Amino acid sequence: MDRARFGRLFRSGDEDKTPVGINIAVGAVLITMVTLIAAQVPVASAGWRYGLVEASVGVFAAFTLDPAAVLFLVLATWMIVNGFLVDRSGDLSWHGSADVYRFLILVAVGVAGLGIGEISRRVSDLRERWRLGAVVEAISREFDEEGRHHA
Repeated sequence: MDRARFGRLFRSGDEDKTPVGINIAVGAVLITMVTLIAAQVPVASAGWRYGLVEASVGVFAAFTLDPAAVLFLVLATWMIVNGFLVDRSGDLSWHGSADVYRFLILVAVGVAGLGIGEISRRVSDLRERWRLGAVVEAISREFDEEGRHHA
């Protein structure tokens, strides 16, 4: 990937887009709240504990469509999960390949969320263009018919 294309990946081209800092703050609050909820799930149900947090990363990614914020959130989420769901005392420690797998799952969920959000946005845009095209075509027909009546 060339530098210009890489730069566009992390730069907002939309003037109406929410700033990255705001997205990061909202994501941090979301992950903190979901982690507090996940901490209430019994330790024996580790899959559910992690699954709640992972799903929230995917939902965040799909709604914001902000790769920079998702990247930051994945890193922060991995540390929060490691410190509060795995160790439960707030200490970060290395658990070998299990930590690598947890991190890779968060990355995969973030990328999937961005993909799903982008597909959803594009389908919505296509539907809107189709509706607009139908309206323009109807108005065009009406003007054509009106022009024929006056001619």
